[in-house]
Amino acid sequence: MNKSILIREAKSVYDWARRNGGDEDLSCWCAICSFELFKRFRRQKLRPTFYQVSDGYEGHCFVFCLGYIVDVTARQFIYELKNIEVRKDNPDRYWFWETESFDDIEVRKAHLIYQIKRLLRDWPIEQNPFERNF
Repeated sequence: MNKSILIREAKSVYDWARRNGGDEDLSCWCAICSFELFKRFRRQKLRPTFYQVSDGYEGHCFVFCLGYIVDVTARQFIYELKNIEVRKDNPDRYWFWETESFDDIEVRKAHLIYQIKRLLRDWPIEQNPFERNF
C-alpha cells in the first residue's frame, strides 16, 4: 500500500511538470519535481528526505520516502530508466541516487523546507523551485 501512494504522487508530479513546460525526461527539473514530491509526501505525514547529490560536474535531486528512492527525472541521465522510478535501492550504483558521500560524490540531505532552500541557494535560478512561480 505505501509504495502505491508513492507511485500515485510521482505520476501526479510528472504530469504536473509536463503541463508546466518540462520535456519528456524532465531534464533540469529535478529540484523542482523533488521539492514538489517532498511537499506532497509531507502533507500526507510520510516523513520524506530530500537529497541533493553532486559528482563534481553535475547535480541531481531526488526524494527518499518510506524506504524508497522516488525520482521522476532520472531518465535525463539514463534513457533506459522509466519516467517514474520508485525503487527500494540503487543496485547499479548510479551516482545520482547515492545516499552517502564518497570519493567525488557529495551527498546533502534535508528534512525541512528551510533546509532545502539552503541546499538550493546556489542552484540555477531557472531550475530552482524557490525562484520559480508555479
